[in-house]
Amino acid sequence: MRIAFDVMGTIDGPAKKEVLKLFFALQALGHEMVVWSSEYGLAVRANESNRLNAKVMSKREKYSTSDTDDYMDLAIDDDTRQTYLATHKFLYVHELPRAEGIDALAQAITEGKEPKDREPRKDDDYFLP
Repeated sequence: MRIAFDVMGTIDGPAKKEVLKLFFALQALGHEMVVWSSEYGLAVRANESNRLNAKVMSKREKYSTSDTDDYMDLAIDDDTRQTYLATHKFLYVHELPRAEGIDALAQAITEGKEPKDREPRKDDDYFLP
């Protein structure tokens, strides 16, 4: 799968620990990883400073079109308003489990399953729906 991770609020956000753990777990499972941002320079910096070893691109290159062959399979983002991005599916930061549940989430994504048992974190206002 091609999986894109946003930078501001996602890789560089309050759930950075969980986001990076998910990133590295998915990468280890063989997924094609992409770091993207509205500002290309932010994506480059996040990729380098976190040693992600991912493809880097601007979100501006990936608006929804009728040609879905080049869509991301999954995008991890904090902004639920960015539904115009060229991805088949979103997983939002507020939906991520605590760090100890990340490996199971990565495995479920790899198997193409919708992780039904995950619950948003409720110990921080950022994660409240």
